Amino acid sequence: MIKFLFVLVLVFLVAYVLSMEDKERDVYTLRKDKNRCQFPKCGGYYVRKIGNNEKEVYVAKYESLDHYVVDELLQDYLFRGSAVRVLGDNYDIFRIKQIFRALPHGVNSTMQTGYYVVRWGVPTYYGEKGEYYIKDCGEAIDIGSKQSIAIDNYTEPYYQYGNVNNIHYGLLKTNIRSGGIVTGTFDNKILHIHKIFIRVTRSLWCPVIEDSECFKGNINTYMIDEDYCWIATGCQKQPTCPNQKKKVTCKKGYELIQVPTMENNNLGCPVFYCHPEFLVDNILPFNQTVAGSGFEKKIN
Repeated sequence: MIKFLFVLVLVFLVAYVLSMEDKERDVYTLRKDKNRCQFPKCGGYYVRKIGNNEKEVYVAKYESLDHYVVDELLQDYLFRGSAVRVLGDNYDIFRIKQIFRALPHGVNSTMQTGYYVVRWGVPTYYGEKGEYYIKDCGEAIDIGSKQSIAIDNYTEPYYQYGNVNNIHYGLLKTNIRSGGIVTGTFDNKILHIHKIFIRVTRSLWCPVIEDSECFKGNINTYMIDEDYCWIATGCQKQPTCPNQKKKVTCKKGYELIQVPTMENNNLGCPVFYCHPEFLVDNILPFNQTVAGSGFEKKIN
């Protein structure tokens, strides 16, 4: 009997943990309560889970350790987290685990769009021994229903249709295919992406940049990884580079940065990117600049 009760409790705990993990994979929107009265009854936020018809849940406030959220732009955000009651308090809070923010200049469409997570290179199994290969195609997982929809390709408005000039295509591609959230519509097996929501929390934990001690006449070079962190890539002879900075202008919501890099055979010449303003302060570790990079913005 004791053994049976132990197994029953163990099953319950496993089911509870899996249930909590599943809830934290859900995606939510926040809407500011503009009513005015004494805290905590008014002035908080309405939380709505994407993909169901449940009523909004009122919380007195939210907690986020990773990223400052602009209340005036809440329509540009998506969140993962959970509403919890703090012991000793008589109100609920929304504890944020992940924050996603829409890249400016996506497609504002009146069409009905869904929210999806895209996975690319989906393993396809075959054979009696479980062999598999990676197909050059993907799946779009509906955030609400968790349904998987096979796709052969996708389109996006930022780079492909030229809505944003000089955007870093590598980072865009990485965020579409691994971890970002998109809205869009389908045409056969083509997902037409309208907006990309970039995960902004992970880039706050960038490692400290370790510059090399370059010989005279050489400079440090860098790359930006998929987490928007600057990574040192060693020394390169000081190149003679054309002055292209004056030729690059960025749209509203983006800021011009330059990266002296060896990528794509640049041999240390700076590459200019229009980077989302809300990510620029996350590119470098706090209170640091990259010496000799030409990007001397001080992070306060």
